[in-house]
Amino acid sequence: MDNIKKALLQLTHNAEIEISKLKLPFEFSKIGLPTNPFRKFSGDISHYVYNYFKNEDYEVEVVNSLEAIIQYINMYGQKIKISILFYEPCWRLEYIYRIFYGDIKNWVSYYCNFEEVVEMEKAFENIVFVTKYIQHEVDDKFNTWLKENGKIVLLNRSLDNLIATSDRPLTATKEKLETCYLERKLLYKKFCDIVIDNNQDLTNAVDEIIERMKI
Repeated sequence: MDNIKKALLQLTHNAEIEISKLKLPFEFSKIGLPTNPFRKFSGDISHYVYNYFKNEDYEVEVVNSLEAIIQYINMYGQKIKISILFYEPCWRLEYIYRIFYGDIKNWVSYYCNFEEVVEMEKAFENIVFVTKYIQHEVDDKFNTWLKENGKIVLLNRSLDNLIATSDRPLTATKEKLETCYLERKLLYKKFCDIVIDNNQDLTNAVDEIIERMKI
């Protein structure tokens, strides 16, 4: 796991450095203004969150006028959590893209500093651009690294044997679970190296993994 952690750390570190060099759709100040306790924000970021992060692709976990937490499972089955937070006194929009792999977590951040006017639509255009960049430079390359340095095993379980759980918003209900299953089934099979039937006794699945890993 140490090598996996190092690989993900390197990818997220490189992405954050490169984002600062990218030609983004809109330019914002790289240095925030001194905090002004009297400066208020009369807008609401929730409108932009729902507009730019469509519900069919992302699960909006928390959203209000100043903060949003969005999560989804990427095409490789890895959990992604996106945080967007507007700091009112200094007019700074903070974006953090977190990728989880088991117990390993790393992130990439991006900031928009506003001066005289809060140009939220332009900021979200940049955020979408940055998100797509990270998905390519971190998600895609991390999956490539995993395939080059090991084998990806898919524990294939029929939909009837899967259980919806409230602690996972994307699969919190039977309907959501079925939608997620149908959307991702072919992708999981496409990117894995070994498919193991996980509808029988757990011991049988473990024995088959051990046997298939010998090949």
